[in-house]
Amino acid sequence: MKLKIVLLLLLPVFSYSEGTYAQAYNPIGTKLDESRLTLFPETVVVDDATADGGKAIFRPANAAFNTMWFGPYVQFQAGNYLVQFRMKVTSNVSNNALLQLDVIPSAGAYQPLWVRADMFRDSNQWELITIPITLTNTVSNVEVRGISFRPGTTDVYLDYINIIPGDARGFYAGEYAVTNKGDVGIGTATPATKLHVIGKSKIEGDMDVVGNIKTKRVKVTVSDWPDYVFEPDYKMTALNELEQYIQLHKHLPDVISAAVANKEGIDVSDTQAILLKKIEELTRYIIEQDKRINAQNKRLEELEMKATPTSPLPPVPLPLSRHNP
Repeated sequence: MKLKIVLLLLLPVFSYSEGTYAQAYNPIGTKLDESRLTLFPETVVVDDATADGGKAIFRPANAAFNTMWFGPYVQFQAGNYLVQFRMKVTSNVSNNALLQLDVIPSAGAYQPLWVRADMFRDSNQWELITIPITLTNTVSNVEVRGISFRPGTTDVYLDYINIIPGDARGFYAGEYAVTNKGDVGIGTATPATKLHVIGKSKIEGDMDVVGNIKTKRVKVTVSDWPDYVFEPDYKMTALNELEQYIQLHKHLPDVISAAVANKEGIDVSDTQAILLKKIEELTRYIIEQDKRINAQNKRLEELEMKATPTSPLPPVPLPLSRHNP
């Protein structure tokens, strides 16, 4: 008889208001609540409108170091299971350990999960903490415990424990789901694609996408936006030098070559900044050219004025007729 803990996973916080808390309990699992768990002294059942069924197990911060609950010694067939603890704390500030969660038979190995207050995203908001387990044989006395409660940090609440078979039916937990098709939903229990995320996401590190990206907006972080082109001390390249550079390299200065772009790709942030720099430089060239053209036009007008007499010429007399009237 063996129990193997294969992974410890802390899921995101799920908040449930009164009237919607039924979403927190997955009916395909085995539910353990205050009616099936044994409570140690100083652990009590309290009314809580946000809890499933309106009641929760509660242990105050000033309670003694002890077990919070244990039980109920139930039978499970061999297989994979997800053991969910729906819990909350009064304050999520401290990083001190609060208590250990574990799942064990009367004989066999187990590995506890220490719960800390700062694991909870918000104070007084329910969160699902999940421990996936594998039972290699049918077990008749599985016990789920909250032990080694550490006093002095914060109050702890347990709504229920739900043990879900990890079979083809998938895993559903309010705003987190893995369907029987292998689709993963974060922020949604009904993913429409292989990965369906609703809400703000953060990825630190590289991400390779083999395919197309479709989006409404893209915001790229930049560090050196080229408005310095319009500073008085910015040195512009003479057009004849620019022409020589283009003839030699077949691309503009600062712009990567086609060979490099085709081989390594382009950096969107750098490329946007370089393109803007070239547009701003082009704008300066156009302004300077416009000034030269205006100056030349003014000079031509002045030359024309000098070449044109300032007073009208006298009239030319008509020739005299040879015949008198």
